[in-house]
Amino acid sequence: MDIQSIEQAAAAKLDADRNERISFIREIAEASVKYREARANLTAAELILSQLHRTARTHGWTEKDLKDFGIEPNPKNLGGRPRQKPERRAASRDTNGSNASGIEIPSRNEE
Repeated sequence: MDIQSIEQAAAAKLDADRNERISFIREIAEASVKYREARANLTAAELILSQLHRTARTHGWTEKDLKDFGIEPNPKNLGGRPRQKPERRAASRDTNGSNASGIEIPSRNEE
């Protein structure tokens, strides 16, 4: 094999590798675009569903009713326990640092 044929073989290999790498980047870029579009569509659908859930609730439907109809739950409903009102939490302590059960809690300077 002469030097020119070695150079041509090396160039052909480099071209094939480069084309394969470019093809891979093209595929991953297309997948990335589809993913972003799907996320945008999901966000829009969640907003619409959340608004319609609120409207259904104002028209007298309960979450259980909607669930029984096979409707997806409100995506914006985080669930959990409702927060207590601030005045209810504050009522368990008096101003001198003791709690409502009568147990004294010493202040820092009373040690």
